[in-house]
Amino acid sequence: AHLRMDVDTLCAGLLHDTVEDTRLGLRDLEQVFGPAVRRLVEGETKVSKLASKRLETQQGSDEEAERLKSDCRTEAHAQAQAQAQTRGQKRGCRR
Repeated sequence: AHLRMDVDTLCAGLLHDTVEDTRLGLRDLEQVFGPAVRRLVEGETKVSKLASKRLETQQGSDEEAERLKSDCRTEAHAQAQAQAQTRGQKRGCRR
């Protein structure tokens, strides 16, 4: 609550490993939670893979990888908030 994240961002935070750890795909997430949640989950999945590859090739770059992940999450959060404001409505996590 103190981070003031919108519902889509919170849903994506809870679902971010779903695509990698289950048989559900991004389309499944979009059907249930909407396109904003899908984009956030997709972005986090890409960032995680990028960070993992960087860590494999560069030793001692843990801080840099975490900074990159944090920057991307912040940008995704800002985009989701802007979209929510544009829609001018609040919605629940369940559809």
